[in-house]
Amino acid sequence: MREKIKTLIQKLRGQTPADPVQSRIDYYLAHGRLPWSHGYLDYRNQVISKSLADQALMDKFVQGVLPDGFGQGLDERLVEYLWVFSKLTSQSGRLLDAGATFNYDFVLSAPLIGSFELCIQTFFPEEQHFPERRVSYQFGDLRHLIFKDGAFDTVVCQSTLEHIDMDMSVYGYQLPRASSPGQASYSFMEALAECERVLKPGGLLLITVPYGQWEDHGFFQQFDQAMVEHMNGYLRPKGSVYLDYFQYVNQGWKWSKESDCRTSRSYNPHTGEGKGADGAAHSRAVACLSFQKDT
Repeated sequence: MREKIKTLIQKLRGQTPADPVQSRIDYYLAHGRLPWSHGYLDYRNQVISKSLADQALMDKFVQGVLPDGFGQGLDERLVEYLWVFSKLTSQSGRLLDAGATFNYDFVLSAPLIGSFELCIQTFFPEEQHFPERRVSYQFGDLRHLIFKDGAFDTVVCQSTLEHIDMDMSVYGYQLPRASSPGQASYSFMEALAECERVLKPGGLLLITVPYGQWEDHGFFQQFDQAMVEHMNGYLRPKGSVYLDYFQYVNQGWKWSKESDCRTSRSYNPHTGEGKGADGAAHSRAVACLSFQKDT
């Protein structure tokens, strides 16, 4: 409301209204760069957008190189988007975004997205939607997709499986849980099986999850080695599986080894659990799984 009033006053004075997004970013940069503070998401999304458009950075990323201090104070979305987009460069056709992490203007504006016929599935309609960009939407549980077998050339499930069978009240809705709080849930395997089912032979499935020691944060669970191996074991007989890992250390993100990530903990911004002096905004490690289905 304050921004609307400020914009109105500027117009009445014949001034050029300030960009509200840039104003929030400026505030964030001038007030300590605290994760999840005012302007944090605008700044993070701006960094992601610029990184995806930085061909030199993307080329180095594909080679397994990230600058020192890359993404300082930013959550794992930054490296997840870079990883996903680096895998999409050779893809085209129908793409299913299982979880709606593509449902943002700064993502849909990336030139690469124009190579796909994009369908986004999430549980409930979100405030922002982009049908004018020929994005189609489907709503429902990822464990019960309505699509036919082999409907998609590519499926992306980015930072979504960790929310399956968890407490989703922070997102405004509740679902019955098959597991008890404090107990690891493997219901995500049902969503994994559905993502594999709707992938056509020769197609590509991309998955990212927070990784380290198992943790129950209420609205998400952090995956551990056993969970990732469970996914690996299910997919391996059906095609080729590759795993990459990223870790937040020394005030930034880097490519990492699985063994270095096993004891990583996440910071829960809702409860403050896991907060440290390293400036990590959320998860401190990410497992990224790519699966090429047999033809």
